[in-house]
Amino acid sequence: MRNKKGSIQDFFFVMVIFVIAIMMIGLMMLVWSKVRVSNIYDTPTAQVVRGGTDRLNNSWDTIFFTFGILIMLTPILAAFLVGAHPAFIWIAVIVGIFVIFFSVIMNNVWDTYIKNGSMAVAAVQLPKVTFLMTNLPIVLTVMLGLLCVAMFFGFRFGAGGR
Repeated sequence: MRNKKGSIQDFFFVMVIFVIAIMMIGLMMLVWSKVRVSNIYDTPTAQVVRGGTDRLNNSWDTIFFTFGILIMLTPILAAFLVGAHPAFIWIAVIVGIFVIFFSVIMNNVWDTYIKNGSMAVAAVQLPKVTFLMTNLPIVLTVMLGLLCVAMFFGFRFGAGGR
């Protein structure tokens, strides 16, 4: 498999890893919030560890928000740098419509999942990710529009060394 440019399996593999990572971080935050409110660890060393893990937990929101935005901006940047035929704009629109449709479903799943009593704590701790996920169809529609504009102008100005 030399010179493998990429495949659909790679995309699904990345998405599965991304979803598993998000679920594990959410579970970690849920468990940590339960441990945090218990008085099991009242030693001075435990207090220092709690302070460090609180700082780490507070940074997950920014980390996932940044990853989400970067993942959405990558195709837009690639459309400017890699020359493509304008027919791919229509393919991107058709695929984008399916992605937006599934993002509405994902938005509903997120709302149901995050409004669960035990996960409400995570929603408060992750305001940026909650904002991104509750507005996912709108964000993806804007990204699709930017992608189509980037593909059009990338072709028009001879991107990719043509």
